[in-house]
Amino acid sequence: PPPYRIDDEAQALRRELDRHHIEAPVVLVAHSYGGFVATIVAATDARIAGVVLVDANLADFFDDPQLERLLATYRPQFPALEQAAPELARVMIPLIEAYPATVARVGEVDIPAATPTIDILAERTWVETPEEIKAIRRAHSDFVAASPHRQAVFAEASGHHVMLDRPGVVLDAVAQLVATVRAR
Repeated sequence: PPPYRIDDEAQALRRELDRHHIEAPVVLVAHSYGGFVATIVAATDARIAGVVLVDANLADFFDDPQLERLLATYRPQFPALEQAAPELARVMIPLIEAYPATVARVGEVDIPAATPTIDILAERTWVETPEEIKAIRRAHSDFVAASPHRQAVFAEASGHHVMLDRPGVVLDAVAQLVATVRAR
């Protein structure tokens, strides 16, 4: 229910883990916006033993100009979305409008440095301009460099949906991380 809050998404994931009696160790695999949710859950739930980020959003990429570009891109599309897919619009419009608050909230936490993490970045990620591509690659590089337990994987010849374009890259990362977690 409104208003949209990223913490509600994280709480929903924790509730599902509880409802299904899932205990540690848990390896989260998160794509795109799910990177925000995974960051909060990994920072606040001791069951999380590893994280695979699949062309995932990182708060450090979203400075004020980037947030302004994102909102300026999506807001003009809202009327058409409301007409074409009212149910989707009811979910997506509040989520997009909450991006500044979401980025601020996710910026307050981080995946713990000791948590093994594989960060997969697509060659053709969701941003478009050369400046944005450089900035997003820098954000991911800085994220990985912040801990010796983080590993970068560059998904060559892949778009944003790495799991469709290069499923083996994702499957290999998950298998590697599960093996790492089991060996601990």
